[in-house]
Amino acid sequence: MLTDRDELDCFLILAGELHFGRTAERMLLSRARVSQLVQRLERRVGAPLFLRTSRSVALTALGRQLRADLEPHHRGIARALERAAATARAADGVLHVGFTTPPAGELVLKAADAMRATHPGLAVEVCEVPLRAADNSGAVRAFARAALEAAGGGPAGRGGAGGGTA
Repeated sequence: MLTDRDELDCFLILAGELHFGRTAERMLLSRARVSQLVQRLERRVGAPLFLRTSRSVALTALGRQLRADLEPHHRGIARALERAAATARAADGVLHVGFTTPPAGELVLKAADAMRATHPGLAVEVCEVPLRAADNSGAVRAFARAALEAAGGGPAGRGGAGGGTA
């Protein structure tokens, strides 16, 4: 029996709130949609999970059992998703940065300090790259061209940040 995540979220919120209006507000849904989700879950289970009157909402014994069974798993799923999102946002590893001129070096060192402060898991290694050696190999031009294209600026020399041909 597959259930929709919205059904389970709705059930658990309504089980805590015991109020269709507040549940609808929390889920950013209409009261009618909350009612539909609950009814669909009740059909899947095969029995009522809530006792409803025009003035009150209460869990049935089956509803209390389902809530007790679901809550630890629901919290575990939420924690797993939070950890995955935090890992995806984290910047860990080593960032190698080269610079060719003293002014660029000052800028790179300031940026490296800022990166270390905001991303403690990131190691930033800075080194000077002699312009002549880098220029002879074409590595600087190729890197600049790739960086501009990746940033959406197109090849250097076509209105991109490079100003001239690369």
